[in-house]
Amino acid sequence: MENSRMSLAKIFNDVADAYPNNVAILYFESEDVSRKFNYKELQDESFKVLKACDFQRSKNNHQDCRKASAPLEELCIISQFIPFSSPNQSMLSNDTSEAAYSTEKKASRATKNDVACKNEKNSNCIVGVMCEPGPCSVACMLGIMQKYTYFFMSPDWKENEVKLYLYRVSPNILLIEERFVNKFSELSLGAAGNFEVFGTKFLCFNFSTGTSHLRNFGEGKLAYIMLTSGSTGTPKVVHVPHKCIIPNVMDFSDLFQVTSEDSIFCASPPTFDPSMIDLFVGFQAGATLVMTHNLILKMPKSLLKVLTKGKITILQATPSLVFNFGKQRIKDSLLGDESHLKILALGGEMFPKLSVFREWMSDKCKTRIFNVYGITEVSCWASVAEVFVHQEIFQKPDDTNSHDELLVLERSENPTFAEAIPSIPPNTKLDILQKLTPIGNPLSSTVIRVLNELGEEVEEDEEGEIYVGGSERVCWVEDGNLNGRSKNQTFCKLECDDIQGDCDFSKAAKSLNKICVDEGTEKKPLIMRNTGDRGIMNKGKIFCLGRKDRQVKRHGKKISLSEIERQCESLSYVENCQVMLHNKVKIVAFVKLDSTSVYSENDVQNDLKNLMSDWKLPDYIVPIHSLPVTNHGKVDKSKLMEYLCEFSLKKLSSHDYQDTTEFVKEVWKRILGIRYDGDGENLMESENFVKSGGNSLSALQFTEEIESNFNITIPRLTDLVLNDTFKEVLKTIMLSVEYGNERKKIKKIKLQLGHENIWNGTSILLNDENPVDFVDGVNNKNYSLSKCKCPPCKQLSIVSRRGVYYACEKEIHNHNQIATNFLWKYNLEKCIDSSPTLIEYPCGKTLLMVGSHSYKFVCIDVQTGKSQWCLTLGDRIESSPCISGDGRRVYVGCYDYNLYCISIDTGEILWKFAAKSEIKSSPAVDYETENVIFGSHDKNVYCLTSEGNLAWKMQISVGSIFSSPCIVKQQVFVATLDGMLAGINMSTGDINWRVFLQKPIFSSVTAYSKGIVLGSVGGEIFGFSLTGKQLWKFKTNGPVYSSAFTKVLKNGLEIIAIGSHDHYVYFFNSEGQNIASYHGESAIYATPFIFCLDVKNRVRIVICETSGKYCLVDLIFNTSQTGNISASRFTIPTMETVLECETRGEIFSSPIVFRNNLYVSSRDDHIYCFKFV
Repeated sequence: MENSRMSLAKIFNDVADAYPNNVAILYFESEDVSRKFNYKELQDESFKVLKACDFQRSKNNHQDCRKASAPLEELCIISQFIPFSSPNQSMLSNDTSEAAYSTEKKASRATKNDVACKNEKNSNCIVGVMCEPGPCSVACMLGIMQKYTYFFMSPDWKENEVKLYLYRVSPNILLIEERFVNKFSELSLGAAGNFEVFGTKFLCFNFSTGTSHLRNFGEGKLAYIMLTSGSTGTPKVVHVPHKCIIPNVMDFSDLFQVTSEDSIFCASPPTFDPSMIDLFVGFQAGATLVMTHNLILKMPKSLLKVLTKGKITILQATPSLVFNFGKQRIKDSLLGDESHLKILALGGEMFPKLSVFREWMSDKCKTRIFNVYGITEVSCWASVAEVFVHQEIFQKPDDTNSHDELLVLERSENPTFAEAIPSIPPNTKLDILQKLTPIGNPLSSTVIRVLNELGEEVEEDEEGEIYVGGSERVCWVEDGNLNGRSKNQTFCKLECDDIQGDCDFSKAAKSLNKICVDEGTEKKPLIMRNTGDRGIMNKGKIFCLGRKDRQVKRHGKKISLSEIERQCESLSYVENCQVMLHNKVKIVAFVKLDSTSVYSENDVQNDLKNLMSDWKLPDYIVPIHSLPVTNHGKVDKSKLMEYLCEFSLKKLSSHDYQDTTEFVKEVWKRILGIRYDGDGENLMESENFVKSGGNSLSALQFTEEIESNFNITIPRLTDLVLNDTFKEVLKTIMLSVEYGNERKKIKKIKLQLGHENIWNGTSILLNDENPVDFVDGVNNKNYSLSKCKCPPCKQLSIVSRRGVYYACEKEIHNHNQIATNFLWKYNLEKCIDSSPTLIEYPCGKTLLMVGSHSYKFVCIDVQTGKSQWCLTLGDRIESSPCISGDGRRVYVGCYDYNLYCISIDTGEILWKFAAKSEIKSSPAVDYETENVIFGSHDKNVYCLTSEGNLAWKMQISVGSIFSSPCIVKQQVFVATLDGMLAGINMSTGDINWRVFLQKPIFSSVTAYSKGIVLGSVGGEIFGFSLTGKQLWKFKTNGPVYSSAFTKVLKNGLEIIAIGSHDHYVYFFNSEGQNIASYHGESAIYATPFIFCLDVKNRVRIVICETSGKYCLVDLIFNTSQTGNISASRFTIPTMETVLECETRGEIFSSPIVFRNNLYVSSRDDHIYCFKFV
């Protein structure tokens, strides 16, 4: 069939019919456990998905048209309950009859090619899918592409990203794996249909934003929608037709000579368009696709084992992903003598230097290496070059036209304009090109141009910007600005009336129509996309020089960050380098040094001085063990900035930086590149900066670093550095630092916890080398619980989001401590939504426990910030831990359906109890019986003995349980997601009472003096007695997911604090009267934490917002003439914010405070410890 009528779905269907028993997917759940799915199984599951979409689409067509006009900003979900129990709906039912299923399947098979080639008229139906990448996501994709347009939504997206991209894409149907429905909580999803794919339950919803950005793209033309990675700015939404991607599939199938015997590894996630090439190059030949869990992709050793066990023959990946394996592992396995790998295609980033491959490839390795180049806006690849590793680019035979029958080059005469690009000096051009690999020949139906600032094709050895496009491979690109597009926004070959919106597209349309290509008598528009890459033509080849936006101007001169990378990588002991701009002025080079070398960052700095002008040199060299990568396999720049933060903190806290004098000396020597031997150190006082090799630029660099690190301004420092001795320079710095420290005694401090301010030292005081010991100076790092007979529980201190209990319940804090000193942070590798729990033993040993989405559950020594032990459980952890009364065991729930009991001393799993669904509820311990209570999404409340035996279980309603239980006076109080609140007899498990609150309850039940308090998604906060009588109710302006925190002051006054998604934290007294409110900048999910101060009329609260902001707020009460707080229940306090801070990630975990330390967990994967100062 011709490409114009061919579809991706038909490619798969044809091969599935021809090779039904071939293994389509080999999925590694771990490096040791794998499952196989053949083509027939995959095809059958895909048709179940198609049936679900068809049924939901038919419902959507009958929706009330008034719902389609709902306000855009509300993003209303239009959903309808569908029982799926009638016989003609059996394809979507969990209790499908075999006969009905067989009939439907045969009917589907009979028409599959018609369906795959022809869309419903005027359909343009987009189906969004959110599920774990793997066999299920592939089956969903194949089913949807039979008739509709596929859009994959990553489970890693935050809720605000889900909301944003749903508006921008405007899907008609949503297929959501059941466990990810909470990602759509703010959109108020209603009930809908359900079906299963490979045993995984999906929910099916109709959806509408009230508008559609596209009307009629064309019957059956759109295949899928993909977002760009956002690495170069705001992610764009790219609508990809079948005819744009199919030429790529055919080209690579031929070029790689793919057969049914091949095993192709899927390194790219479904959100990255190279994944489509992996999938359909394999499907086209009946080959096996090897896939693995996302966590394995981030673990180089485990990933390499998967590649070996899967006998991978074709690997398409980013260079960063491959580099992380390490030179020796690559040489021994991936590119070794006995390697199964026949094709290694690298793309998405600059191609590595050839010297790296020469070192990493064994002599007998037969793997063919390819450099692939392209952009998502012209999905997917635009060019390819086979790289002959052992030959120089300029010495090997010219093979430009070696694939002429495959690679078609088109010409145009009037290309679009490009930005002005600085040129490379002629004397360095050949040196640079000899270290680069050309991007290769254009693929079928693809045009590649290098254009200068006038929009003209460049001459030989002239630089310009690389443009990619053609007349056939055309996508529609939406840049997120539908109602106010920029002038340079380029649209694909659509008629103007195919796009809805208020803006005028005529200028864009006219500029596109000027560029045409002859096809017989018909002229077709040639649509070109600017790549943002700088390119140069040399001997008929195009070389990519790096990003246009990687050129910066410093000290009046332009510097290419890519050039610095190339010069760093030219050093024999540097394996890889990534250069970034920090704070818009500082150039930072992250270098991966040869693990066998003895070189350091100082050697890199000194050697670069021999290769580059002083004004081009990076400000900082940061050594790294490996380049961190994102889910798309590209360099993770946010992680690199974390490395910068850790590197700077390490430098500042090292022995050489203990006082100002030593720090200034180190900066002076480093910038000048001076090393002193013997008595040479004594000569520094009389040393002059310029006479020692410095200049005005390096003097300015010295000034900037001193001012940045001490957070001061010294106006005449640069002049002093250039004209005076080191002694005078140091004297001025010392006086300025001393004066600056005096001025920092302010009442309110605003800082941002992140690489910018930790690096700059803004309002962050580094911790002492030895942390403060908590109890009588005891700091026994080798302490073991098994060697100590712990006293009764009331001599322990246990701290959680519910408060501080036992020995230190009356702990007070200094009210003057309004700044935070960063002590340590711990990386749990994925989002932390679990709230931490802390325990202090009588001997002074203090441990903190918390879990993460990375499956890790860790026990941290709070004095050192190091893990006592770390376990990897069976799935992600949202449940917050709780600790047994004797302090020996910790309990935590997991998504793998298990409640774990773990020894705090050793980290050994003592037992685990299996429920029938995920456990997100945090367990609670009854300290009288030591029984542990928890809820599960299987709708049951469980009571277990301390040995792990089931005492009782009770289902109180048809709703799952997310909220954590509360134990008060022999009763267990628990709430459900269908709005039921119940009191249960602690001994028997019998229900004492139930109250239906009508809205889902995520908020955990909290005890206070008159009963219990909790919130609901309906925005209401309730106070109930222990017998189920409603005492009071308060209405907020947003859903309440936060749990309450209660605190009784010395005079008996009780404070209740609880947050809401309306950006407020509300404070109540025990009568339910709202006595104060804090207004934040974003929704509040976390539980506030209240603690007492040494001033009678104040209490302090830690409040965390979902945006990542956290702050300290004081409630100040009126005092009587005796100086005591008025105990009146109507006391109205005033409020004062004393500290505002931010983390790099969102905060859903609740903070805790103990012994002057604040612990905050973030969705940037870290838990942080600060000391109040």
